[in-house]
Amino acid sequence: MLDDTIKLFNNQGFCLIKKNFFHKDEISKIRDEIKKTLAILKAKNHNDTSNIAMAGKSVLIRRITEHSDLIFDKINNLVQNKEIKFFLKGVLGPNYKITEIIYRHSEPGDSGLGIHQDADNEHTMVINLNDTDYIDGSTIFLKKSHNFNQTIDKIFPNNNISVRISNKLIFLFNWIKGKSGDIGFFSNRVWHGRACNKKKINSESILIGFYPSGSKVKFWNDYIFFSENYFKKNSGKELADRQNFNLGTELIDNQESKTYIIKNDENLYKPQNNSQNYFSLKFLTFLIISKILYIFKKNN
Repeated sequence: MLDDTIKLFNNQGFCLIKKNFFHKDEISKIRDEIKKTLAILKAKNHNDTSNIAMAGKSVLIRRITEHSDLIFDKINNLVQNKEIKFFLKGVLGPNYKITEIIYRHSEPGDSGLGIHQDADNEHTMVINLNDTDYIDGSTIFLKKSHNFNQTIDKIFPNNNISVRISNKLIFLFNWIKGKSGDIGFFSNRVWHGRACNKKKINSESILIGFYPSGSKVKFWNDYIFFSENYFKKNSGKELADRQNFNLGTELIDNQESKTYIIKNDENLYKPQNNSQNYFSLKFLTFLIISKILYIFKKNN
C-alpha cells in the first residue's frame, strides 16, 4: 500500500500520504494553540509572524514548533510514525533534513499565490487543519509538471506566473483534497501556488520543508535558524535532530550564505519516468495558454 503511495507521488509530484492521522480533538487542540500563539507573537510584533510573506490575504507563523511545545510534540509524533517514516525514507532517503515548519492560513477574500517553483530538491509535507473538500485557499498543483525539463524561470520572469492567470484557469489544477488531520506531500519542483479563497472561513495548514539525503542546502544570511535553546531542550528527539544542521551535514560555505551538504549513506532510488503520459494534458494546456497570454501582454 505504501509502495503504491510512493509510486503515486513519483508519478504526479504530490499525494495524500495518510488520512485522519490527527483526530478531530487533536486538530482542535492544535488550532487553539496556534490561535493563542499567533496572538502572543502579534502583540510582541515578532519577526516570526507575517501577513505579507506569502502574498494575498494570508498569515503565517515561522518556526511554529519553537513557539509551542504542544505542536512540537504533535509533529515529532508524526515524523516518528512507522508509515510516515517508511514513506519519507522511500522518497527522501535515510538522512533527510527538515528546514522549516510554518503555520499558514488563507483568509476569506485571499487572491491566492502565483504559480511558481521553489529551491532544488525541496519537498513539503502538508498537515490539513480543516477540511479541503473545496479548492479555495488550498495549495494547488499542475499534475506531472515536475517532469518538465525547463524550470519556470526559464520561461517566465521572476519564477512566477500571475495569480490572475491561475485563478482563471483554476479548473486545470489539483489539490490535496481531504479532511482535517490528513497528511499530504509534494515536490516543490511541481508547478504550484495557492488558490483564491472564496469561502467564509480560513483555510489552515502546517507546512514542513524537507530536503533529501545528499542535497545541497543554502541558507541566506537573513535566514532565522531555530535557536540553540530549542535544540538543547529537544536533544535526541527525532524532529529536532532532523532540523539540526550541525548533525549529519557538512558546512561547505559560510560567506554570503551558509551552505550545507546533507550526508548520503545510502543510494537514494530515483524512479525513471514512464514515457507514457509523461506530462498531463492539463499541464500542457496551462503552459500553452499562459505563454500566449504572457507574449500578448509583453507586446501590448
